[in-house]
Amino acid sequence: MTAETGKEISLRAALGATIPALMALITASLLGLPLQIPFLLGIFLAGVVGRRYGYRWAEIEGAALQGMNQCAFALLILMLIGATIGIWIAAGIIPTFIYFGLQWLSPRFFLAEACLLTFLMALATGSDAGAFGTIGVALLAIGHGLGIPLPVTAGAVTGGGIAGHIVSPLSDLSAMALSTNGGNILELVKLFTRRVVPALVITLVFYGLYGFFWTGQVNSTATAR
Repeated sequence: MTAETGKEISLRAALGATIPALMALITASLLGLPLQIPFLLGIFLAGVVGRRYGYRWAEIEGAALQGMNQCAFALLILMLIGATIGIWIAAGIIPTFIYFGLQWLSPRFFLAEACLLTFLMALATGSDAGAFGTIGVALLAIGHGLGIPLPVTAGAVTGGGIAGHIVSPLSDLSAMALSTNGGNILELVKLFTRRVVPALVITLVFYGLYGFFWTGQVNSTATAR
């Protein structure tokens, strides 16, 4: 941040405002305190550093508004994630998916299918959190019904969701990267795809082999109607 009336802020001063705010955020998260407190602390410290280096309030306010504009698309995506999860639960989509998933998905290839389905969901929505809260919940229940260990199913769901989140052009990760650094969305997606898709293919092969040589026993309690 530079301006005609202010000096360039040093790295030491920037860290002096950032690190206490991060420590306060971590402490508040661990203690279950309201997160507004560390955020307000971060705003206060950033303002103090800006004033110390000679910036006027109008300049600090303009920089804050610019940062908020850069994050607006990501915040909109987060709002849509919550709405999507609520709609899926209220409409009964998750229980329906569990019911038919227990009949259609094979225990032998379930882990590879769970990873791929979560990947496609995250790719379509641009959110791993949205995929975890919708289809991920259903896949965990289906995996339990098929007798597959919960940690293994969670690993498959998490891997697919993160891969889809990185590759998706609708991802808030891509939106933040482009809004702060500029660039072309297609070039960014191609860059992510070249690195993520090979790892995803290896993961699907691993889960396919794991499920092929280890088939869980159907849990009669979980599959009972």
